[in-house]
Amino acid sequence: MARTEGDLTALNTTTTSLLALADDLTIVDANDSFLAAWSLLRDDILGRSVFEVFPHTIARPIPHENDDKRLLSIQELFDRAPGFICLTFGPQHIFQVVNHSCYALVGHRPLIAIPIRQALPEAASDELIHLLDDVYATGRPASGRAYKLKLQRTPGGPWADVYVDFIYQPVFATDGTVAGILACGHDVTREVKAFKALQFSEEMLPSGFGGGG
Repeated sequence: MARTEGDLTALNTTTTSLLALADDLTIVDANDSFLAAWSLLRDDILGRSVFEVFPHTIARPIPHENDDKRLLSIQELFDRAPGFICLTFGPQHIFQVVNHSCYALVGHRPLIAIPIRQALPEAASDELIHLLDDVYATGRPASGRAYKLKLQRTPGGPWADVYVDFIYQPVFATDGTVAGILACGHDVTREVKAFKALQFSEEMLPSGFGGGG
């Protein structure tokens, strides 16, 4: 089994619970503190998807032996990320995990357990959604920068141009097939609009100066 770079035996030099994941979110190692806290055996989790090993942590965090502390659930970990993150499963890309930043991006609407084309009907035919189909079919990751997406963030509200940097990472099942896609990225709308405004100002400057001469 492929391992991440670095000496994973160093995980046991700390009493902090640590879990090492590969790029496809399969578990490559865990230290003794983590295994004890979750009552797991190392051989039972190595090579398996983190979402397969912890299918219920989205809604139910596991308490630590100290009542004042507990391990963070996958949902809480995602919510602490600086950008948007969502996890979809199946060829219809059904939302399984969605963090706060993702809700803020698309407008607060129901997402969990809903296929993406149903959850975001205004973007159903968008290239960004078709790219999910390609990643699921091929198992190859994809990415984009400053991609424009039109969203209606409130029912009956105005359409908004949203720009995102994103990465689609396929998540594989134990049999090697694609089970879902982890999508993460950043809302760069402010940066793109500021750059466009600066470009417009620079383009207008020569004609403005010329008209005053």
